[in-house]
Amino acid sequence: MDALARHTGLARRSLQRALTERGLSCRHIVTEARARVAAQWLLESPHGLAEIGFACGFADQPHFTREFARHVGLTPARYRQAFAVRGMQGSD
Repeated sequence: MDALARHTGLARRSLQRALTERGLSCRHIVTEARARVAAQWLLESPHGLAEIGFACGFADQPHFTREFARHVGLTPARYRQAFAVRGMQGSD
């Protein structure tokens, strides 16, 4: 939160208020960013779900699955099945 506040030029509390007014939190923004990076890796890499989740900062695969589904609307496995390039599908 402190780094984000410095980056935006706002005091920490001012940033918190601005996010709250928009229905956001620092935690929500960080999780959204992690889910976006994970989505890209799910489509472009042969790595397993647990490895991608861990690399994106999720504590374990259930945490990754829960948060990814909350932000994307699909579990990581279903997302990969639905959108991965055909050649990648057999590499799981």
